[in-house]
Amino acid sequence: MLIAVSANSSNVDSSFEPRFGRAAGFMIFDSETGESRFIDNSENAGVAGGAGVQTAQFLADQGVQAIISGTFGPKAEQALLAGHIEMVTVESGTVRELVENYAAESGIGQPKSDLKRSPHSLNQSGGGCRRMGGTGRGMGRSGGGRGMGGGGMGRRS
Repeated sequence: MLIAVSANSSNVDSSFEPRFGRAAGFMIFDSETGESRFIDNSENAGVAGGAGVQTAQFLADQGVQAIISGTFGPKAEQALLAGHIEMVTVESGTVRELVENYAAESGIGQPKSDLKRSPHSLNQSGGGCRRMGGTGRGMGRSGGGRGMGGGGMGRRS
């Protein structure tokens, strides 16, 4: 499974970039091979309008199946839903923490790269998560997450 985290550099210990469409790039993690790479998004980030939709298409072309970021605009969200790409919203954390926690919570196992297991979950590190009905509208079929206390699992692709 390919997991993307919005980032401004290839340093996995730096904070993630909360703006999806305007992120300088994305760290892409392959949960099967353990490989990771940084892909540049500066071309899409610099457009006057439609950065989110163009970034969504760019990541779909890369084969990404899940994206961890801070915010997704409504048009980017529609494009990602159409591409069956899972969106996970968080509020804080390093790239390393976020991908490790996503992998652990999703049950896909840890990426086999140099990443070490983090003791924090997405929720403990301060981030809400759409697929768990957290902040934002949620990803449930009815479109209404109810917060971390009772949001239920959202739709997974």
